Amino acid sequence: MKCKIKTGSGVAAKDSSKWFQEWANQHGIILFPGTLNAVPSMKGFPFPDDYICLKKFDYAMGNKHSRNIPGYSPRFYPAILNNQQRVWVFQWREFHGKKPLLEIVAEVCLREKFGLKDEDTIDLEWR
Repeated sequence: MKCKIKTGSGVAAKDSSKWFQEWANQHGIILFPGTLNAVPSMKGFPFPDDYICLKKFDYAMGNKHSRNIPGYSPRFYPAILNNQQRVWVFQWREFHGKKPLLEIVAEVCLREKFGLKDEDTIDLEWR
């Protein structure tokens, strides 16, 4: 699945990384603080049925209001980036037929490792 790199808002580095790291701590993984943002090249981007539910880590965010948003379901989808790097794609709610902004989490800075800049194309494969 091809995706284009986009600049993020910086929120993941500041806030969401607490959520991600709580999950990672339980699995002996150290994540890079922040995410790589990408937009799928196709509408109706197919997410797999299997995912890692992150609801039990809500306490790390102190984020009570998100639970009331329709479709709230924070999750990681394990994937491989550019046939080389294991990553997790984060989504905090379900999407139906839209082109979501993907938040890609990894153990390394993906922009540095792959020399990525905005508008570059990456390839994601679900694991």
